[in-house]
Amino acid sequence: MSDLQTVYPEPTVGVCANHPETEAEIVCEVCGDFLCGICVLPHRGLNFCPHCYERWRRGHAVLPDEEGALGGVGTVLLGLSGLLLAPLILVDVVIWVSLLLWLVCLILGLCCLASARALQQLVVEGQRAESGRLMARIGNVLAVLTMTSSCAAILLIWMFPKAVAP
Repeated sequence: MSDLQTVYPEPTVGVCANHPETEAEIVCEVCGDFLCGICVLPHRGLNFCPHCYERWRRGHAVLPDEEGALGGVGTVLLGLSGLLLAPLILVDVVIWVSLLLWLVCLILGLCCLASARALQQLVVEGQRAESGRLMARIGNVLAVLTMTSSCAAILLIWMFPKAVAP
């Protein structure tokens, strides 16, 4: 055993990060530190160590539930932007621009779908208001419409190139 290991022993699993003599009961949801019942700070259904709670309170850290979804308005705006962009696929004569717009619409639709699913999960877990369920449903519908309309536009260009081009 080296001198460094003697001075700074490796942390033991199951021991509180702040009180090494106390057995850990919970793990911090942000950093993963082991915590005893004295150190844990429960907030919004999550368990924090004092350091991570202070960082969040001061606005320097993101809670795990805030990473998953854009929120209702962001999800709907994402879906609407893709839906409004989809008809532009038919406007341009250059095929690579149409394909690029199609790809952008698909990406917007998939992002909207993922955000709507994450928002819906947060509502189910009780971390978002019940109104988020309606916004998630609207986001799902907009995502499907965006992807369907963009794929339909590409199929029209591919099947009837003379009818679409001026």
